[in-house]
Amino acid sequence: MSERGSFSPPKSYAPMAPSDHDYPNQTLQGSLLRGKGRINAETAEKFKDLKLEEIIRLLEHHQNDIRANAAGYLQHLSYENIDKKNEIRNAGGIPKLIEVLEERTDDARIIENTTGALRNISYGVDQNKVTINVAEGVQALTKTLRIATTKLQNPNSAQHNNWSLVQLHSAGALWNLSSHKNLKQPMLDQCLNTIIAYILQPWTVYMQQKSGSNPPSKYQETFTACSGIIRNLSSYSPEQNPDRARDQLRHTDGLLDSLVDIVNIHYPKDVVESKYFENIICGLRNLSYKCNREQAKANNPQAIEKHGCCKVTRVEHPYIEHEQFPEDAPDMSGVTKLLHKSFTDSIIRLMSQAENKSTLEALIGILQNLTSDNFKSSCFLRAFIRTRNGIPRLIELVDHSYEDICNSSIVALRNLSDDIKNKEVIGQYGAGAICGKLPSNPQVAFSTKTCVSTLYLIRILIYLNKKNCDLIIDNDGMQKIILINKEPSYPMKLRKAAGQVLTVAWELTKMHSKYKKCGWSSKNFDPSVPSGNATLKKTKKGSEGLSPEEQHLISDTNV
Repeated sequence: MSERGSFSPPKSYAPMAPSDHDYPNQTLQGSLLRGKGRINAETAEKFKDLKLEEIIRLLEHHQNDIRANAAGYLQHLSYENIDKKNEIRNAGGIPKLIEVLEERTDDARIIENTTGALRNISYGVDQNKVTINVAEGVQALTKTLRIATTKLQNPNSAQHNNWSLVQLHSAGALWNLSSHKNLKQPMLDQCLNTIIAYILQPWTVYMQQKSGSNPPSKYQETFTACSGIIRNLSSYSPEQNPDRARDQLRHTDGLLDSLVDIVNIHYPKDVVESKYFENIICGLRNLSYKCNREQAKANNPQAIEKHGCCKVTRVEHPYIEHEQFPEDAPDMSGVTKLLHKSFTDSIIRLMSQAENKSTLEALIGILQNLTSDNFKSSCFLRAFIRTRNGIPRLIELVDHSYEDICNSSIVALRNLSDDIKNKEVIGQYGAGAICGKLPSNPQVAFSTKTCVSTLYLIRILIYLNKKNCDLIIDNDGMQKIILINKEPSYPMKLRKAAGQVLTVAWELTKMHSKYKKCGWSSKNFDPSVPSGNATLKKTKKGSEGLSPEEQHLISDTNV
């Protein structure tokens, strides 16, 4: 590409799928799923006059019934009660509860109540999460999850329902812990393989062969919690090496294969709208971030120079057909499976099904990540998305009421516009919706982030493309851009982006006569806020996308 590349929009990855830090899980209903103890009123009455230290000491009692009730009462006390959670920590209750798990008792009632107490105590109090980790609670809960899952392989085993609750509470406690930034790496090291082998892979097999088979866990929420753990861990971006955690996850055997296999199945609406499916899609959004950076770049020029007798002119480059990458293979796995067209096809299909805002935004973010920059897979998938009619749905979502979905759709369309045929389709069918995102005056409500994304999209749509420039003018887009550029009350970032669009527009010399008919002269296309050298240098090369540390769109989830 010639120096015209100075004005090509940055190829953006989707920001990290949030991990809703300690967000109340409104889709999981009932006291059981939120960790409320099953202790009866008579037992609660016996314990209510005891001091907290006395109740904690009863965890070491020689009678199992008393130990189970003591753990159950701690679970009862800590249910939706921040003060009690702090008191239990200050009284030394957390290490004692973890010691109970380490004893490996066969009485599932004790383990059920203990894991339930740890689940409640770990919800919403960061210091409790840290204390659990210091007392080696991550390891203890992971071992307990393995033991419970192993015992549940025999549906006729004693205390089967208790062990099902142990499995649920262990996974729920680990989900809560995974929302703490300082605990993510220990959890990656200590519990990831257990989550994959004991929960995720069996559920993948079940969902592939659902008719007539029994789910691998009595409570679906166990799977929800484990998918939430993957989602939370995949959002981890340590300062020293922001991509280390995602690289570790992507290269862990079975994880990407399971997640992609789940997504590639056709589901009824209730599954697509479920919390566990949201967690899976948000996790995949994170894991698709920079997933293609190890492959070679493709040749994808946007312009070609034509030499005349007196001058050199730039025109749009002839269309280049990109070969499929990666190719079809029966033994695909890991990142290759994530980059394959079959996965993208599933994402396009799900975009027409999903109504859950977090799920829908994450689906768009996956397309945004997969089509970012000029990697071999990116260039092929841009064309593939067009052939699978993915562009019309993205254009529809530009007008979505949820601003983050709107912005993500615009950035995805911007990435797709690096395919010249896509640029024609987007301009023809999307110019009206795209121009509609720009404010007509500073008094109307608008999102600066979305407007800047829109301007970057328009900039690439009109680059050396007279037809798209006509469409932008006809939909009042150019008039709005000229006003944004000149009006000092607009944010500086917005005016700078508008000036860059106008620079590209004026370089279309064939449009000058139409500009004149509209009453515009060259002065209307002079940027009021010129781009500095740093900005120009930055836009000459493909960007690695929006920083996940700066864009918090999905937070950690808890139960």
